[in-house]
Amino acid sequence: MGVTRSRVAMLGLLGLVVLSLLALHHGPGVTVQAQEGGGGAVSLTISSPRGVYFPGQDVDVGGSAATGIDEVAVYVREAGDWHLLDLNEDGQRDDGDAVNVNPNGTWLRRGVTLSNASRLLDIPGQYRIGVIDAVDARNRRGNLSRTLTPNDFVSGTAAQEPLSVKPPRLEGAFQTRRGQVATDDGAVAVQGISRGMPGVLVVMVDSRGNVATQEVPARGRYDVFDEDVPLLTPADRPLSQGHIVGLLVALGRDDVAGDGSLPAQETAGRAALAAYVQSLGPNPGQEQVVSRIYEQTSLEAGSDDMVREQRFTFTDGETAVRSVVPASAPDATGVNRIEVGETMLIRGVTNRKPDDNTIRVELTRPGAPLLPIGATDEWGPDGHWSVAIDTSGAEAGVYELRVQVGNGTSDLVTVELVPPGQRGPLPRNETTTAEPTGNATTTPDGPGPFAVCSAVLRSIPGEHCARPGI
Repeated sequence: MGVTRSRVAMLGLLGLVVLSLLALHHGPGVTVQAQEGGGGAVSLTISSPRGVYFPGQDVDVGGSAATGIDEVAVYVREAGDWHLLDLNEDGQRDDGDAVNVNPNGTWLRRGVTLSNASRLLDIPGQYRIGVIDAVDARNRRGNLSRTLTPNDFVSGTAAQEPLSVKPPRLEGAFQTRRGQVATDDGAVAVQGISRGMPGVLVVMVDSRGNVATQEVPARGRYDVFDEDVPLLTPADRPLSQGHIVGLLVALGRDDVAGDGSLPAQETAGRAALAAYVQSLGPNPGQEQVVSRIYEQTSLEAGSDDMVREQRFTFTDGETAVRSVVPASAPDATGVNRIEVGETMLIRGVTNRKPDDNTIRVELTRPGAPLLPIGATDEWGPDGHWSVAIDTSGAEAGVYELRVQVGNGTSDLVTVELVPPGQRGPLPRNETTTAEPTGNATTTPDGPGPFAVCSAVLRSIPGEHCARPGI
């Protein structure tokens, strides 16, 4: 029985309806395909971006294309029509936004700020991003269509993926030790993430209102920032010892402070905000300087700026011994006699930076054989460190246990080595009280406390803390 022309048309229409339903309801990764002349299917994929996007973030837009596709166009939709992305960010949605397919079957446009390419993606919500053969996206004049209906989109060779747009996010911390930064180090590590924002302005204000500022850029796929920031004023003078207020300021999706204007500044970016902050101190005093920074950023009406605050102490460097115990009895406390041949475990605290310093522990006695020197450069935010020294071959007697950081002696204690079996009972610590690791503060524009490195950077696949023990 022959097939009538009307039946062919009806079957074609039915096929389009099925494709439309698939496009509306399929899960991630499904590619809509079109047949050419009854031959094999040609297809497209979009591999980046995937999953989550933060407004203001630069991403690569790319995927693969089958043989026969020379260029593609990228569109986005929320619930209605598909809208052409301005991939070259020239303010015009036109043929200049088409992407050529490479000989190896891939297509790619690097460093696109999607929220600039489409105003839709500047607003948090659930979207779909799609790629289509440019031939199928052209109108009767031969130009790329600025909009496509859902039916127009699935009628061509196309693919799509879900895309969730999230509001910008700032998390970070000043990496202190026991809530302190040592004057001997003179700098503090600042670590965190500023998703959808190009970086942060670090501000530190001392008790007299003097300020230290530094712009810290965010890098990599996850907008991570990690940098050592010196506690120095613009005149290269150290901040005063004592109470310091540290601020991490991110200027939202527009990277502009507050309402877009700052007193006595022509612009309102991070550099201009730094100049404004530097002009404040020291006359207003610490809390007044801090208040004015909030007023010009996160507390400004309509602002999406974010500020994270942390308070710590800038003080002399300190490294001290807290206990000397046998390694076989790590729950013992205090400085104890150690039997010759045992491994001695020396534990203490410090406020020094682990990445820039090494703690050396030496056990000496006039006329006695030299024992191995213990050393460590690993300790966490609580400042707790430990070193083990093997006493095999040592003589019984009273020894000086000297702890050094750099060229100076930080602590000196007396330890007695006794023959095996003569140590006596050891004091035990039945309860342990954790020492404070810093002063994290809830800020007016966001919930505290601060997430430190282990909670921020280690939660990101492929990212690791740069400092051991954090």
